[in-house]
Amino acid sequence: MSNNSAAGLPVELRTAVALDHLRPTVAGLLCDVVREALTNVHKHAGPVPTTVTVRTREARVVVDVRNQAPSVRRRGVAIGSGRGLHGLWRRLARHGGRLVHESTPDGGFRLCAELPLRASATGGRTQVTR
Repeated sequence: MSNNSAAGLPVELRTAVALDHLRPTVAGLLCDVVREALTNVHKHAGPVPTTVTVRTREARVVVDVRNQAPSVRRRGVAIGSGRGLHGLWRRLARHGGRLVHESTPDGGFRLCAELPLRASATGGRTQVTR
C-alpha cells in the first residue's frame, strides 16, 4: 500500500487481524483483493481518500475497500475490461470466497471480499453481487 500513497492515493489501513499470522493462501488472496481494488481506484476515481479494512467475522476474514467519490468527473478514463474483477472472483471462488462490488450512495465505490480463515484449493461455492 505504500506504493499507492507514493502515487498520490491517500490510503488508510484499518485492521483488527494479525496479518502475518494468516495462512499464506489467505494472505495472498487478500493482497490480490487490495491490489485490484486500489488499481481500480487509481484508474477510475483518481487520488481520492480510500480505506482498507481487514477484520474477521466468525471463521472468515473480510477485506473491505472503499473510496470516496472523485471531486470532479474524470475525462478520458478507460472503461475496464472487467477481467480484473472477474479473475479475482474466480480466484476467491476456488477457495470458498465471496466478492461484492458496488457503487456507494455517495458516489464512491466498495469492493468487499470474504474468505474462510482456513481457505484451501478445494473450497466450496461462492457468491457474487454487483
